[in-house]
Amino acid sequence: MGCSFCNPAKELEEEVPRSKEYSWDKRPKVDPSDFTIENLKGEDVCREPGSVNGQQLVIQNCSNSMIFILDHIDSINIDDCSNCKIILGPVKGSVFVRDCLDCVLVVPCGQFRLRDSHQLDIFLHCATQPIIESSTHIRLACIRLQYDKLKEHMKMAGLSVFNNLWSNIHDFTPVDGDGNWRKLPHRVRLQEYITPPFPPQLRNAGWTVTADSKVIPISVGVTDGFCDQEICFVLVFGDNENRQKDLALDFVLCFLDIDDQSAFLTSREVQLQESDGIQMGLEPSCAQKLEDGPVVGLILGGPNCVETCTRVRGRQNLSTEVCFSEDTSVSVKQASTFLQIASMHLGC
Repeated sequence: MGCSFCNPAKELEEEVPRSKEYSWDKRPKVDPSDFTIENLKGEDVCREPGSVNGQQLVIQNCSNSMIFILDHIDSINIDDCSNCKIILGPVKGSVFVRDCLDCVLVVPCGQFRLRDSHQLDIFLHCATQPIIESSTHIRLACIRLQYDKLKEHMKMAGLSVFNNLWSNIHDFTPVDGDGNWRKLPHRVRLQEYITPPFPPQLRNAGWTVTADSKVIPISVGVTDGFCDQEICFVLVFGDNENRQKDLALDFVLCFLDIDDQSAFLTSREVQLQESDGIQMGLEPSCAQKLEDGPVVGLILGGPNCVETCTRVRGRQNLSTEVCFSEDTSVSVKQASTFLQIASMHLGC
């Protein structure tokens, strides 16, 4: 005779353990085809802000096409493309370009790798040393890129506008003579390489080919040190409000506006210590301020660069936020030491 208080089915149900839920199970399912652009022939494509949203992307087997990805991206592979114009938003990780011919690329990224490609014009922002291999007739310039959400997307990708090693190329397969790559003229304009008509969606994103970037400063790049040129090394200090980026960008733009004979050579944004400042030969009061937060080191060059920096400091009332030496020989030593120390801290 069974027990009237027992329910075998209920007991069995209670004994079945519930499956555990993990964070990755709660992520939205991603269809890889939504993030693959392939087999375009003479077409224009524009992915607007919010359409990629930090996913991985693939562009492959496209020809005679114009491709705009105005969003932040995790990483991207570009393969087997010819005669294409490819303009990317900030890429957090790596950009791999393989087997491409006669293309124009606009790329801000954490890492850049180029292989088995030829006749490319690349407008680059790269946080680490770019690498090329088995590639020829590669021409590079500092990135020219401007659209409404660029500053926001750079932050989301974890990229600093002041850590740009675009000209510090490592070629795994070097050749004698002119080499496999060269720098484009400093005053090159993007509109010489990317011409209308453009996809109409670009208006919504605020993209323009003609305006200089107000987010990423255009640097000349440094490949052979600072020999035979007058430079000024400027440190822009951080504070509790983390304003060093904005102050440094305003300083560079004002500097270039005042003196068109001088140039912005290169920079780094990095957290330093007081001992680093002593090694650089800074005054004790300046070395102590390195502990307050990340700093931006600007290296500016030109026949009147020290005088121009002095004018910028006064015009922007930055007596305590920046420091630099008025002795150019001291600036050369400080800049060289700063780049070495920054490289160790940043790992690049």
